[in-house]
Amino acid sequence: MDHEIHHRPSEAMVTIALAPGERVVAEAGALVAHETGIEMETGARGGVFGSLKRLVGGESFFVNTFRSPDREATVSFASALPGDVVTEHVGDGQGELFAQSGSFLAAGGGVEVDTTFGGARSFLGGEGLFLLRLSGDGPVWLSSYGAIEERAVPAGETLTVDTGHVVGFRDVEWDVRRVGGLKSTLFSGEGLVSEFTGPGTVWVQTRSPDAFVAWLSSRLPTGTTASNSTGDSGGSDFSVRF
Repeated sequence: MDHEIHHRPSEAMVTIALAPGERVVAEAGALVAHETGIEMETGARGGVFGSLKRLVGGESFFVNTFRSPDREATVSFASALPGDVVTEHVGDGQGELFAQSGSFLAAGGGVEVDTTFGGARSFLGGEGLFLLRLSGDGPVWLSSYGAIEERAVPAGETLTVDTGHVVGFRDVEWDVRRVGGLKSTLFSGEGLVSEFTGPGTVWVQTRSPDAFVAWLSSRLPTGTTASNSTGDSGGSDFSVRF
């Protein structure tokens, strides 16, 4: 499945060339454009229970399947957040790939996208109760907020990553812990981190959506009150609250 990633690393978009009969599955809302000949079908992936798992995991209830029945045509996808896109593969000698909620962009038709329970580690890490498990055979496109960096973790070594910067991982053992004691967890601005022990690979993003939301929230006005009087005829008061 030929493809090309444009405008990296801050405004990435992937364009995939579908040969006749090929298909690609993408998150709802990820479509940028497609050429003549592409057909789209929207469905609840994995039935009702599978779709509910995806919804709890931070993914859309629906997914879109794009196919080109009788000619080669291209389709382009991008993330809602400004950032990068990388191509990875599952199958053909490569193991399963785990991605945090929100990092999955698209995958070839032979890839199974499942929401698997991550346990208390995932919950405490702020990544939700579910991780996406990508298996089967084919390409996978992961997106990020900011640029993506691939980090190889040697055997016996541990890489510590702020939970908001995790895109995905493969082959590593992982856990979640606090940064230092309770005081550090509450006031250091770091909170909880994920630890990955090799050998394996971890993909990290240079920006954290959670950190950006916290920064933005701290600067939004909590309310604005204004009044307008029109002499002896009275006036009107109104309040705008954000």
